[in-house]
Amino acid sequence: MRRSVTRNATVLAIITAMLAACSNGGGTSSGAIASGGTATFAENQSSGTVNYIFPMDALQYCQPSNAQFVYLQYRPLYSFGEGSQLVLNKSRSLAEPPIFSAGNTKVTIHLKGWRWSDGTPITSRDLTFWINLVKGTPNNWCQYIPGQFPDNISSIVSESDQQVTLTLDKAYSATWFTDTQLSQIIPIPQHAWDKTSANGSIGDYDQSNSGAQAVYAFLNGQAQDLKSYATNPLWQVVDGPWHLGAFRPEGYAELLPNSRYSGSPKPRLAKFVMEPFTSDTAEANVLQSKGLTYGYVPFEDLSQTRSFQARGYDLVPWPLLSISYVLLNYHNPIIGPIFSQTYVRQAMQSLIDEPAWIKAFLGTAGLVTNGPTPLTPPGVYAPPSEATPRFPYNPDQAITMLKDHGWNVQPDGTTSCAQPGDGNGQCGAGVPSGAKLEFTLQYVNGSTGLSQMMQALKSSFSKAGIKVDLTQGTGNQVVASASVCQPSEPACSWQAVQWGVPAWIVSNPYPSGESVFGTGGGANSGSYSDPINDRNLHAIEQSDDPGNWTRYVDYLATQVPDLWIPNTVNQVSAISKKLHGAVPQSALAQLTPEEWYFTQ
Repeated sequence: MRRSVTRNATVLAIITAMLAACSNGGGTSSGAIASGGTATFAENQSSGTVNYIFPMDALQYCQPSNAQFVYLQYRPLYSFGEGSQLVLNKSRSLAEPPIFSAGNTKVTIHLKGWRWSDGTPITSRDLTFWINLVKGTPNNWCQYIPGQFPDNISSIVSESDQQVTLTLDKAYSATWFTDTQLSQIIPIPQHAWDKTSANGSIGDYDQSNSGAQAVYAFLNGQAQDLKSYATNPLWQVVDGPWHLGAFRPEGYAELLPNSRYSGSPKPRLAKFVMEPFTSDTAEANVLQSKGLTYGYVPFEDLSQTRSFQARGYDLVPWPLLSISYVLLNYHNPIIGPIFSQTYVRQAMQSLIDEPAWIKAFLGTAGLVTNGPTPLTPPGVYAPPSEATPRFPYNPDQAITMLKDHGWNVQPDGTTSCAQPGDGNGQCGAGVPSGAKLEFTLQYVNGSTGLSQMMQALKSSFSKAGIKVDLTQGTGNQVVASASVCQPSEPACSWQAVQWGVPAWIVSNPYPSGESVFGTGGGANSGSYSDPINDRNLHAIEQSDDPGNWTRYVDYLATQVPDLWIPNTVNQVSAISKKLHGAVPQSALAQLTPEEWYFTQ
């Protein structure tokens, strides 16, 4: 089922060729290995800043920097990504590969016998502890999708302290279930966290729904207190290669080696630092002063590559399994009924000139988004049909589509509904007479390329009389504002957001979009819902038939649930020539500084 995609691989090749002459990519070295040292990593603006530590993140904390931060300290049951390959990483996983039986309705999991940093063994109880908290408070987990994990688990039996058997509610594709369901489980220390207050005793509270809710409320409350992260004993019990040594609320983190890490390799660095920045310009200034070990070159500064290389950096593109889009709020009481009209979304898509924007604003770092599945890196699931945009740039077509559905189009003005109703030639259900095609779009500040794209969108949309009011906010602010909501709620005032490019970084190697595009998906902030799309997703979950994947992608690419815009490589990393082991970079945005080392 896995398909090789070559379109836009040429873009990555161009970037790589442009940089390769002066770059060894932070790979292995024959120089003498220096023990210890501190590696300082720049948190990318588009990834947000670290602000959550509990490994069960709600939607407002569901962003790459938090995922990277948690991954350093708490390892998932199954970890994926080996170099640039999207495969199961057996050495980083807490369990042996799962065993499916009974027609793929049972899954047996054997833990490896690793230990927590306080010396306590990691057991099946730690696995069931995390599952019970999710079951008790599913809507507090951004990956939750009704009907999927943990709803699709009929029973959990701990056969021993190192073995668990899951009975599923029906048969599933073993690939899909392993890659998208089991990969989300992050065992957490039941012996240290299963309590409802700071001074309370450890119990088995999680084994009832009310108890699980109380435990979650306590742990989530502790995770809100950013100032105490480095001193709170809860967060010092880890199973990953790093533990927290210092933290500041703006997102600055110092991580130290976990001397009891059971996995391999053990950290060779003495310290790993995650450094936040208020803008790409601020980060570039520190990079130019040689103040970072592992930073990034802002896309608008790629013409200055030789300057960064002269300061001792290798420049290495970092592509991710990702797509980009403008997120639409279907539940906003004003614009939501208009966004719900498929032809409106298709008309707006026809006003987005991806190739021109890439050439003007992103250069060789730009990649097109044509649908719900990443086109790069090669070897993922996009069918050949996704290489072609369904609605290429065509302002005349956009205007015609709106006029044909009863809109009074006013180029450079404000288009309004002249023919309300849900019949032929009318605006559509829920759109009142005189309704204006006008909405507010909030996007992340600090990135020149993204700001230029949003200004270009505003200008292009005006050609069809679609008025876009632009506002900006920090990454954390934009993510938090785009909450799942009901039309009557004050929180539903947001209309459209762009919370970073890439907009969706797939956290596992199987990029089915249930959490983002499925009805009720935990990361489906805009509340998009389409029964045909849901049926297509269900077909993917139950069978590895390649035709199921093609039907899903082709349908959703045409429906335009959100507005496809240019994607980029995550960043062009600037890695100190003295640092090795950092390349290849993870297509799933993971950080593994335990594999890094300096040379003399």
